[in-house]
Amino acid sequence: MANTLSPSDLKRYAKEMQKLSTQRVRKPWCHSSRTRVKRSAAEKSAARKRRKEFHTEYSAALAAARDIIWERAVQLHEKFGHHSVDYYYETIMQQSHKTVNKRSATHWNAFVRQEVKRANDTLPPGTERQKAPAMMKDLSECWKDMSKDEHEAITEDAVGDLNDH
Repeated sequence: MANTLSPSDLKRYAKEMQKLSTQRVRKPWCHSSRTRVKRSAAEKSAARKRRKEFHTEYSAALAAARDIIWERAVQLHEKFGHHSVDYYYETIMQQSHKTVNKRSATHWNAFVRQEVKRANDTLPPGTERQKAPAMMKDLSECWKDMSKDEHEAITEDAVGDLNDH
């Protein structure tokens, strides 16, 4: 049998919920109630003065660094001359955001590259070249059948070529 509530039970439940919800004390949710240390006017002005001194020193140091980089950009412009000084300045500034370190080539990467190249070299000219993802299932089965020594022997030259590439 399924439990069914009578209308009187529903009314009683609603009254209980109403009592619970209205009995609670309301608390502010968007204001924090943590205590903080009140500073005196002298402490506030000292902190303001320290922040202003730091800001001026920091701004001066940044301006000096930008001047040095601008001089280097001018030197590059004089040496190569193909682009504007702004171009060389932006290139120098963005260099830190570019990828500097490349991952070293693995034996698996070299094997895939070598096999895809071998398969494409056998194709007649004008046909569509095969891509690595299409050959991956066969290549992985072949790779799993080989031992570690075979991996290294087969891909020894290809790893060097990939590192130079």
